[in-house]
Amino acid sequence: MGRAELEAERQAIEVFNKPPDELVAVNAGGETFTALRSTLCQVEGSMLASMFSGRWDQSFAYDENGAAFVDVSPRVFEAVLAHLRALRLD
Repeated sequence: MGRAELEAERQAIEVFNKPPDELVAVNAGGETFTALRSTLCQVEGSMLASMFSGRWDQSFAYDENGAAFVDVSPRVFEAVLAHLRALRLD
């Protein structure tokens, strides 16, 4: 990858850089959850961190209320979100 391509990639990342205190609505299997973007992104390298980094927001399926749709059981997502919130307390 050349210098110009790297610079274009850096600029693309900056465009999608979202504030960590932004609230994100997630529709997990039909149930809507709201969390801080920083909560969803705190485990570096995780699927949620990649998904909600801001870079891929335009590729999500969104429900009629604007929540990003994740095809997972609401109970599973609720447990993951509770764990991420508990990590923030440490």
